[in-house]
Order: sequence, then C-alpha cells, then structure tokens
Amino acid sequence: MTRVIATHLHPDHVGLAGWLCAKWNAPLWMTLGEYMSAQAARNDFVESDEIRAAHLARNGVPADRISLFHRHKGGYAKGVAPLPPAFKRLIHAHPVTIGGHRWDVIVGRGHAPEHASLWCPELNVMIAGDQVLPKISTNVGVWPNEPEADALTWFLDGFSRFRRLPANALVLPSHGFPFVGLHTRLDQLVAHHDARLNDMTTAIARRGAEGATGWDMVPVLFPRHLDNNQIVFAFGETLAHLHCLESRARVKRVVVAGVHRFVALVDPANEPPADDPSPEVMDVGAV
Repeated sequence: MTRVIATHLHPDHVGLAGWLCAKWNAPLWMTLGEYMSAQAARNDFVESDEIRAAHLARNGVPADRISLFHRHKGGYAKGVAPLPPAFKRLIHAHPVTIGGHRWDVIVGRGHAPEHASLWCPELNVMIAGDQVLPKISTNVGVWPNEPEADALTWFLDGFSRFRRLPANALVLPSHGFPFVGLHTRLDQLVAHHDARLNDMTTAIARRGAEGATGWDMVPVLFPRHLDNNQIVFAFGETLAHLHCLESRARVKRVVVAGVHRFVALVDPANEPPADDPSPEVMDVGAV
C-alpha cells in the first residue's frame, strides 16, 4: 500500500485510515477541510455541550429532549483511529495519478465540508463517495459548530460540477451498487429535495404568522418513527431544508424570545408541483 485516499471525514470513510497509514507507513491524502475537520472532531474541538444546547434551544428543541443530542459526544473519536500528523492535500480540479491514470478531484459540499470525488476521463469512471448515491439521498445537515450553514444549497449547487461529466459514466458510490445514469440520478435528487421543500413551505404557511421552528418541522420531513440516533441527523437535515428555503426567499426567519421561527413568504398554491422519484429521504445508518 503506497497511500490512503479518503473522500471525507465521516467514520465509515476515514475510520481506519490512520491505522492503515501507520501499518503500511503510507501517506494520507485528503482535502484540507476534511483533514482539519476530522482532527478537530477527534479532539472534541468541534462543539461543547453549551454550544450544542444553545443551538438546539434556539431552534425549538424542548429542554427535555436536548439530552438526546448529548449522547453523541465523544463518539467520533471512538470510531476513528488517530490520523497522521501530516497529510497530502487534495485540491479541486487538480489531478492525481492512480494506477497510471489521471483522476480529477471534484470537491462537493453540504454533506461534509470539502468532500472529494474522483473522476477518470480515460476510464469514464467516477468514484463518487457520498455525493451521489443510487438509492438513498445523502444526509445534508446543519450542525451546532456552523449553525448558519446553507448546507442543502451548497450540496445542490455542487451538482453542476458532476453534470459536466458524461451521462454514461460509471459511478462508484460509497453506499449501494455501481450504476450508469449520472445525470438522471442528479435530476431525481433535485426533484426529491424540491418536493421536500414544497412540503415544508406548505406546512409553514398553514401556521400563518406564528411560523414554525426547526423542531416543529422534523415530522413534516420525516413522518416515520425515528429512534434516538436518527432524530439527531433528521433535525440537522430539517434545518438544512429551512435554511435553503430562507436563501430562496420562500420563508423568513424571525426571533421570538430567543427562538428562531420561520414564516412563509410565498403562497404554496402558486408554487409549481415537484415530483419525488426518490424512495428515501435518508438512511442515517448508511451515510
């Protein structure tokens, strides 16, 4: 083994990277954003209980439910081996050579700070990581350490980079089977999120001037039962959709007694309908 390339910082992708690097004396290749975020998360520099609690409270989470979110503290370090103290940086649009072939780095955001996918024109193959999955939609969330992130907008905007690739490229996702039909899948994901955004706009409009908090909107985006682990990711994804609506001027944010509430600015009846061809909103166990 001559090197370890990691797409992003999540434990199911980088968990054993440090162990592999140490065992084989191999360098770690990652984007700067992913490497530094992973180091911060391993050392619990990302957020404190106080920062997390304040973020949850201002987005409407009841006081007796905040403890659910504290259970994840320290979990990252348990699932990720110590990373090397130095690394080789992957940079968007800068090619790397793997197996004698040129692979272009494509950086995407929203799911992770600076996720790296790899595209080989000669082989017509893309290693997608978590940015484009064949069956489920990638988890895109807002977290306490970056509470104003517009993660869903960033995620969807990044699709323009993938649309430059051939429609018949072979896509190798990190979850699910390889597939052909990249552009079709991108269209499905856009339609899926548009449908969810329309659902949320309608639900918020029904509340009138009172508006809704992030916590109020979780069952709108995720009507099924969620366990204590899933609720953490579902809440982050709900905020990502609300922030996207805000950036599209479909809702506005007002602060009432320190709590952020979102009020509709458009009449959902005048919004074009969006089909939802994607069978899943997210699978928190996979991504």
